[in-house]
Amino acid sequence: MRIDYSDIARVSDEQRGVMRRVGRPPLGDSARQLIAIRIDPDVLETVRRAAKEREIGYQTLINDILARYVRERQRRYDTRLANTRTSGKRRGR
Repeated sequence: MRIDYSDIARVSDEQRGVMRRVGRPPLGDSARQLIAIRIDPDVLETVRRAAKEREIGYQTLINDILARYVRERQRRYDTRLANTRTSGKRRGR
């Protein structure tokens, strides 16, 4: 069965310009990206429980955990890079 959309009026550019996005507002400078991910049930349950204890959403907690991991990994990379640069200067003396 097909849905008949013929009785729905077209939206003008002016109307489209005043429409607002429905849903969760973006946090920070840009909207978060919607993804699908498979997580072990026991891991998900643990994260949900921890989120409930903190009174935040479990997806927010997952994002916080991943963001913390990425920041730490970047910090380690930057430290290694800085050490490589300084050790190279010492050898050249």
